[in-house]
Amino acid sequence: MKRILIKSRKYFLLFFFIMFLICLFGCNGVTPTGYTITAIAGTGGSIDPYGAVTVNEGDNQTFTITPDGGYQIEDVLVDGLSEGAVAAYTFQNVQQDHTIQVSFVGAKVYNTDTGIDYDTIQEAIDASKKGETIIVYPGTYNENILFSDKDITLSSSDPSDPAIVAATIIDGGGSDSVVQFTGGDISSLEGFTINDGNAMFGGGIDIYYSSPTIKNNTITNNTVTHRGGGIYLEDSSPTITNNTITDNTATSYGGGIYMYNSSPTIIGNTITGNTAYDGGGIGIVNNSSPSITNNIISANTASRGGGIFIDNSSPTITDNTIIDNITTYYGGGIDMTYSSPAITNNTITGNTADYGGGISIRDSSSPAITNNTINDNITTSYGGGIYLNDSSPDITDNDIDGNSSDYGGGISMINSSPNITGNTFTDNTATSYGGGIEMNYSSPTITDNIISDNNVTSYRGGGIYMKNSSPYINGNSISRNAAYTDGGGIFMAYSSPDITTNNITFNTANKGGGIFVSFGSPSIGGSGPSDTGNFNTICGNDPDQIDSSNSYPNNYISSACMIIK
Repeated sequence: MKRILIKSRKYFLLFFFIMFLICLFGCNGVTPTGYTITAIAGTGGSIDPYGAVTVNEGDNQTFTITPDGGYQIEDVLVDGLSEGAVAAYTFQNVQQDHTIQVSFVGAKVYNTDTGIDYDTIQEAIDASKKGETIIVYPGTYNENILFSDKDITLSSSDPSDPAIVAATIIDGGGSDSVVQFTGGDISSLEGFTINDGNAMFGGGIDIYYSSPTIKNNTITNNTVTHRGGGIYLEDSSPTITNNTITDNTATSYGGGIYMYNSSPTIIGNTITGNTAYDGGGIGIVNNSSPSITNNIISANTASRGGGIFIDNSSPTITDNTIIDNITTYYGGGIDMTYSSPAITNNTITGNTADYGGGISIRDSSSPAITNNTINDNITTSYGGGIYLNDSSPDITDNDIDGNSSDYGGGISMINSSPNITGNTFTDNTATSYGGGIEMNYSSPTITDNIISDNNVTSYRGGGIYMKNSSPYINGNSISRNAAYTDGGGIFMAYSSPDITTNNITFNTANKGGGIFVSFGSPSIGGSGPSDTGNFNTICGNDPDQIDSSNSYPNNYISSACMIIK
């Protein structure tokens, strides 16, 4: 009996121990297995919960994904595999560690004021209200968009980033203008590439009776059958700033920009590689008065006005670089007819034309041309630097250097009466006549200029050439010019100039190193011995000081430049 009790006691203790273990494990005395789900969100939104999330074995865990304003979910990766652009994901019956990673992308088109996304730009414009801003994220938008009586901002995601501008494209699809403004619209368009427009007017942008702001865009590869390959303006006053306007084509006017009866502000743009018949870079017509400042206008091509063409208008053209433009006829840099522009502080260089490599001034134009650098321009015929025909400009305080032509390396004029004052003419070259200045049937006033080191390689008038003309030439320094045949300093034929108080020195020619007179009745020097205030100093010229059948005693004349006035 005692043995049985002892044995029973052992079984009881064993049973008690087993029950204790069951209770221990069954009553949560031991922590169950836990797993980690790592949740990561990229820029543009959030995931909740975030980071390292612990989940018990067998449990479920849901993650909620929320994009920021202007963003949308691009993709959700679970353990490296795409689940698509889902807004929530649930892990069920978790038995191992996992990862969930979310990426976001800018919404296609997003109104920052309403928080609404759109699939197209036009939808967003149509739904917008005054003062609202629409952001367009990178992509190609095959649309032709219209602003009508709006006052909104349409912008890429970063207009100041050239990479974003290049990647945010409004493509006109070769049909109509890419962008149109009408009805008094004053919206702002910023940070797009605008291309592949094909219209009658305004291939890239057509602005009609409106004043928008066009800023930080690239306007390229647009075409019109008439006017305004890049931008067309009519009765408008937009602000056009910091754009690149390139490789646009117009059949008639304004490869880059065309304006009619408009007053835009055009600042800080690069206008290059555009083509038109008139105004490869810019065409300005019919009472337009733009302000054109700090632009680079380069490598444009036209028949008239490679860089800028002006007709019956009064633009202000200041601080621009007008370079390497080409025309087959008039004005490699600028051509004008019936116009009165103010052209100030520009660099006009490396342009090519048949008439007026730098500037052509025609048809009763009266511009003010002041403080410009006009150099290294080329023509095949007249006016390497400037060409004048039937016009009366003021040409003041310019550097007119290194230009070349057949007639008039620096300036050529016919039937004109310009005021030419305070300029420097140096190192200009003509093949035939007038290394510095050439004139025919003209009566200019030429005062206080430096006319030096100009050259005629084949014929006459190293410094100045005149025929059938009556200029007033006073107070100039005319020195070190050269002519192959006659008139190193000045050549005249059938002319009656008034030449007073000039220094005409060290010029060279075959005949008439200083002055050569062929037929005419010039007044050279004072009216008499006592009129010393009007004497010229004519000395050091080779082979002679004045070659003429007449004598001109009322001057300071010396072969050795020893006489001082």
